[in-house]
Amino acid sequence: MTADNYVLGGTAGVLTASDSEGMYPLYTDPPTAYMDYMASFAQAFIASKYPDEVPGTDYAFFPFPTIDADNAGSLTVGADIVTMVKDTPNARAFMSYLAGAKAQEAWIRLGGFTSVNRSVSPDAYGDPVARAIAAHLAGAKVTRFGAGDLMPAAVQGAWWQAMLELVADPGQLDSKLESLTSMAAAAAPSQ
Repeated sequence: MTADNYVLGGTAGVLTASDSEGMYPLYTDPPTAYMDYMASFAQAFIASKYPDEVPGTDYAFFPFPTIDADNAGSLTVGADIVTMVKDTPNARAFMSYLAGAKAQEAWIRLGGFTSVNRSVSPDAYGDPVARAIAAHLAGAKVTRFGAGDLMPAAVQGAWWQAMLELVADPGQLDSKLESLTSMAAAAAPSQ
């Protein structure tokens, strides 16, 4: 991120651009960026700001390249998780409905959502990019949540702050890792 001409706007750009703003340079005339490393929900940003762009023609996606052949077909994902806080027959029925194809397809039509329900037809996705993302997820050999989604809230907040500080000053890596490791150990449930 700190190398000249690798990241649009350099360190300051990384520290100040929101997820959605990171997409916009792809669509300037001429483009000032040609790729943005972003999750599949970025398609909603594109559709909102640039409704005339055609998915599959004007933009697409590609999976992160495999670094280690032993891990080919593995995906790191993030997700919103629905949680039942009181176990009642009505709550169970509602949870079943939310996990079902009908509710999942309703979310898909809103955009920026990929279902994990394998009974959802690929035809439920309104464009070729969303269908390709869903097929990529469905075909994964291994799917794991990214570390950021698995951390306790206090550790997650500190982790995000540490990432910003490391972008500004990569020389802090060892001290940031030590601090985060201590915080994670303190937040871990006792055995």
